[in-house]
Amino acid sequence: PGVSKSQLASYIRSMPGRGGVGTYCHTESVHIDVGPERDWNWRCRRRR
Repeated sequence: PGVSKSQLASYIRSMPGRGGVGTYCHTESVHIDVGPERDWNWRCRRRR
């Protein structure tokens, strides 16, 4: 509580040896795993 998902994701991305870090537009969760280092950010697209 009190920390945005972008703040949390930025903090995790700064850690050495981190795994994957992902954020999604439709939820306030941050995905963190122990696999190889990788990064993703799913942005919502507006419907046309």
